[in-house]
Amino acid sequence: MKQEPTRTPIEEQCLPPRADDGHKGTFGSVLVVGGCALGPVRMIGAPVLAGRAALRSGAGRVTLAVPEPIAEHALQMLPSATGIALPLDADGVLVRHQAAAAIDAALEKTDVVVVGPGLGDDPANEDLVLRLLAQDRVPVVVDADALNALSRIDGAWEGVRAPCILTPHPGEWQRLAARPGRTPARLGGGGRALWFPG
Repeated sequence: MKQEPTRTPIEEQCLPPRADDGHKGTFGSVLVVGGCALGPVRMIGAPVLAGRAALRSGAGRVTLAVPEPIAEHALQMLPSATGIALPLDADGVLVRHQAAAAIDAALEKTDVVVVGPGLGDDPANEDLVLRLLAQDRVPVVVDADALNALSRIDGAWEGVRAPCILTPHPGEWQRLAARPGRTPARLGGGGRALWFPG
């Protein structure tokens, strides 16, 4: 008779048992959209850390969507992830339509999106963040520079349809709440936001 493995009290409370025939596609897919390669600025660590946290918390598959110049480095730092190299133009700015197409395709195989870690101040980020929040199929965790991008957009909350969690630290919260009409209390389109201030 097969003996079931012993589970600790914490495992009993927090970690559901995994099916013996499970595989990486069974345990959830996380898309991390972040990183920056704008001019001399290179931010690689933040999306890698977010991806590593997702894997350690039990996600079966993590995809890093980062600017093309840093994609190889990011995957060297997190070889368990897969990657999407987002194209840049000659000025080092995201090519909006190509980045949007790549992320739209990735969403088809994604259970949750994390957007913002190390995203930087690329002017295309505002469009990218709004696009992710306008879809209603995949929940979105909005962090770091994605919050800063939202704080620069008048009426940003009007088109939000995605279930989302926002994770501002005090400075990000101040920027988001600085002017009327920019707080999640005014979310439109049926979107829902939860706040976990840092």
